[in-house]
Amino acid sequence: MFQIKDKQKFVTIVFIVVVLLIAGVLFLAFELQKEKDSPMQYAVARVSIDGANVEYINLTLQEDGVIDLKPKYHVPVQLQIKNHAICFHNVTCPDKICEKAGYLKKDMDMAVCMPNKTVVRVELMSKQEWEKQKH
Repeated sequence: MFQIKDKQKFVTIVFIVVVLLIAGVLFLAFELQKEKDSPMQYAVARVSIDGANVEYINLTLQEDGVIDLKPKYHVPVQLQIKNHAICFHNVTCPDKICEKAGYLKKDMDMAVCMPNKTVVRVELMSKQEWEKQKH
């Protein structure tokens, strides 16, 4: 059978494994509870032209593609959405600083096209806030 020294090692190993299992279960329980308590957050791009909010684009749900603002708002600006991020694309301004801002996807990311008076700003919204903005 076990000798005293081997038995102590075995008991120590079993104790450590049990403690780690309990810690893992508690961690998962807290993470699941935290996820359940916090509302779903969407990354939403707010597009403003000349100071007025004209579009809200849910980057979390939106598929990749290009949005042309010219037909609807008479502004020669296109926005590209790729991998849940947005950027100025194919803009007609002279120095294209807005395009150099790159893709925006985090809360408070912002890019401005001064000649076309267009601003894109990303903000986090709860599901309820998003539902209000859609209408």
